[in-house]
Amino acid sequence: GDTILVGGAISAVNDISIKGNDVTLQKTVTTNGELSVTHSGIFTIAEEADITADGGFTQAGTGTLAIGGTSSTTSITTKNAPISFNGSGTLTLKGDILLTSSSDTENGGNININTPVEPADNSAQSLTLSAGKGNIYFSSDTGTTKRIKDVSIQSASEVEFTNKLNANKISVTAEKITLTQTAKLDTAETAVFSNSGILLLEPGCSIEASTITQDGSGENQIAGTITAQEIILKNNTYIYNETEIKPGTFTVCNFTVGNDTTPAGLANLYISALEGESPAQVTFNADVSIQGNYALFNGTVIQNGNLSVEKDIILLNGNANAMYKDANDGTSSSGVADLFKYTGRDGSIIAENSLSLFPDKMPDGTTINHNGKYISTFSILPGITISAGQNFYDNGTDLTPIGSWYLKLKANDKATDAFAELYNAKIVHCKVSPIDGGKAFLSAAENGTDADGRNNDGVFFSRPEILVHNAANAKDTDGNANLSGTYTVYDNVIRVEFVDSITKQPLKIENSSNEISAALEHIKFGSASTSQKIFEGAYTTAECTQSTDGKGDLSVFFLKTANSDKWNTDATGISSGANESTDWDGTHRTAIPYLNIPKALESVWQTLRDEHKNRISHYYTESPQLSSVNETSGATFTATADLCAPVLVAVRTGQELHTKNDGTAESQPFYDSHNFIEFRYSEAVNIA
Repeated sequence: GDTILVGGAISAVNDISIKGNDVTLQKTVTTNGELSVTHSGIFTIAEEADITADGGFTQAGTGTLAIGGTSSTTSITTKNAPISFNGSGTLTLKGDILLTSSSDTENGGNININTPVEPADNSAQSLTLSAGKGNIYFSSDTGTTKRIKDVSIQSASEVEFTNKLNANKISVTAEKITLTQTAKLDTAETAVFSNSGILLLEPGCSIEASTITQDGSGENQIAGTITAQEIILKNNTYIYNETEIKPGTFTVCNFTVGNDTTPAGLANLYISALEGESPAQVTFNADVSIQGNYALFNGTVIQNGNLSVEKDIILLNGNANAMYKDANDGTSSSGVADLFKYTGRDGSIIAENSLSLFPDKMPDGTTINHNGKYISTFSILPGITISAGQNFYDNGTDLTPIGSWYLKLKANDKATDAFAELYNAKIVHCKVSPIDGGKAFLSAAENGTDADGRNNDGVFFSRPEILVHNAANAKDTDGNANLSGTYTVYDNVIRVEFVDSITKQPLKIENSSNEISAALEHIKFGSASTSQKIFEGAYTTAECTQSTDGKGDLSVFFLKTANSDKWNTDATGISSGANESTDWDGTHRTAIPYLNIPKALESVWQTLRDEHKNRISHYYTESPQLSSVNETSGATFTATADLCAPVLVAVRTGQELHTKNDGTAESQPFYDSHNFIEFRYSEAVNIA
C-alpha cells in the first residue's frame, strides 16, 4: 500500500528493486545492475526519468503504467540485457518512448511487451525499439483503443507479434519477423518490413495498411489475410497456407513481388498452400504483378484480378511420377518418361526455362514435395488478363472460367524465343495474343482438352500428320501445299506433306531455326532391320537446289538420300520394288522409302513440331513392319506412294537366231533372223 515518489536522480552500482503501490520516477535512473519495479497501483516514469540499467529492466504487478511526456523522448536503455513489461495493467505512452536493449550489432537483449499498450492521445505518441541481436516480443494488445502514432523497430534478431497492434505506421528491421496465428496488425498508413532472414506470416494472422512493403534481403513465407491498397514484397515469396489478398475499404489492391525488371530485382512467387495434405485456398482480390516467375504447386487459387508475370508462369496439378510422361495420347504417344517436363530445356531448339530448379523447401525449412502429387486448381474470373512475359507452362491445371479471358504471351513464332504449353488439362474461353506484336500460340495437343467445343482463340489442340498420297491432286515438285500427299518423286527424293490432324488442311512445320534439317538424323528409311539410313538433305523443291534452311515454316519439303542409298523407281513404303527393277542409273537397289520419324525419343526432345509448336504424330517403330501399308501414327509411315517415273536405263541392238524351216509354218518364228533394238526400263512398263 506504499506510495513511492523518487524526485531526484538515482545512480547505483548494483541491482535496484522497487516494490509498492504507486511508484513515480521523476528523474534519471542509472545502474550497472538491474532495475525491477513491481507495483499494484500506478507506475509513472516521467518525461525526464530516462532509465539506464545495464543489467536489465523489468516491470511487473497488477497496476497501470505511464511513461513520458509531450516535450521529449523518454528512454529505457540496457546493455545487452532484457527489457520486460510483464504487468497486467495497461501501459500508457504519454510521449514518444525509446526502448534500447542493445546498440551492439553483435550482441543484444530481448524486449518483451507482455503488457497492453495504449497512447495517451490518438495517433500522437510513438514507440521505438532496438534490441541488437536480441529478440522482441509483442505478446499483448497494442493501440487497440487509440492508435499509436508510429511503431519503429530498428534492430532485432527476431520480432514476433502475437496480438493486436494498431498504429499509423509500423516499420520493422530484423533478421526474422513473425506474425503468429493470433496476430492482427492494423496501420492507417504504411507497414514496412526489412527482414534479412524470413518474414513469416502464419495462417490466421492479419495485416492491414494503405501500403505494405518488404524491402530487406530475406525471403517471405506468408499466409493469413493481407489487406492494402499496395503490397510490395521485394524478394522471393512463398504462400504456404490459406491466404487472402484484398483491398478492404480501398477500391483496388495491387500485389507485387520483386521491385523492378532488372536481374537484381527479379523475385519469384511460389504457391504451395496446404492444410495438412489438403489444398488451402489462396484468394487474390487484387491485380498481381510478379517481377520474376510464378509457380503453383499446391493450393486452390482464386484469381479475381489480372496477373502479370515478367518471366514464366508454371501451373502444376497431378502425380509427378506420371504427369511428365508421354503416355496418354493414344497412338501419338512416344512413351518418353520426362518429355513434358518444364525444366531441362537448354535453349538450343526451344527457349530455355527461366526457373532452373523448383525450390525443395520453404524459407522455414518445410519441405515442398516434388516427387509425389501436386494438388492445385486455378480459378479465374471472366474478363481478366493473364500475361507471361517469357514462358507459359500448364501441366494438369484446368483453366475453365465461365466466360472469356485473355492470355497474353511473348511472341513465340520462333521456338527459341519463348514457349507456351498446356498438357493434361482443360481450357475454355481463352483468347491468346502477343504482348508486343508478332505471333503467339498456346500448344495443347498433348492431352489438352478443348472442353467447350473449341471456344478458344490461339489455342491449338491438333498436331501435324503425314498426308497420304491423294491421286486426285496433281503431282507436285515445287513445294506447293496442294494436298497431293507423300510420295517418291525421284529415285532419291521423297516429297513429304503435313496436314492438321483435326482440319486435315495444310499445316506448316516449325523451321524458324532450321529445325527441319536439324531433324534429318532422326528421320530414317531403308530396310526392315535396325540398320536404317538417314537422308542427307531437306529441300524446298524436288530438284533439291534450295535447302529448307532459312526458308521459314513449311508444310511441304523434299528429302534427298545419298547416291549410294537410292531406291528402285517402283519402290514404295513397303517394298523395294520388283526383283529386276533398278534406280535411274540401272542399278538394282534394296532400299525401301518408308519414313520412320519419332515424335520424340529418350534422348531426343523433338524431331519436328508444327508452327504452333505441337509435336508431330509418332511415326516410329524400332524395326519397321512392312507386311502392310500404314499411314497412321503409332508405327512407321509405310504409305509412301510410288510417283517416281520409270526411265530408260539401257538400249541394246542384236539379231534373232535363225531356225531352219522344216516345211511347216510352225517350224520357224516370224522374227527369225530379224534385227532388233531392245529398250530396258528401270521397272516394268506398259506401252500402248
